Amino acid sequence: MPTDDADTRLRELEDRAAIADLIASYGPLSDSENGEALALHWVEDGEYEIGGFGSIKGHAELAAMLENETHRGLMESGCAHVLSPYTIVFSGDEATATGYSVVMRKAGES
Repeated sequence: MPTDDADTRLRELEDRAAIADLIASYGPLSDSENGEALALHWVEDGEYEIGGFGSIKGHAELAAMLENETHRGLMESGCAHVLSPYTIVFSGDEATATGYSVVMRKAGES
């Protein structure tokens, strides 16, 4: 029978994998314009702050984000939402994930 320490480590590994999968799905969902699925990454009153673009709050606004003029323009010209691997630090039942996100966009032949 596993020890409490092994159970804790296994639970943390499972949580770490689930968090990493959640974060990794952001780019493909954004690029596929699946706003409803993307919004479910947040709690109902969750907030998403986008540097230079303001803050979006709640599932309806988050889902609609992919329909706004800026996002539509990026998608029409060609873009990719790319995320780095994230470091995930646990503190009891909470976790903090830190990483980078960039939107690469096509410009002419580049």
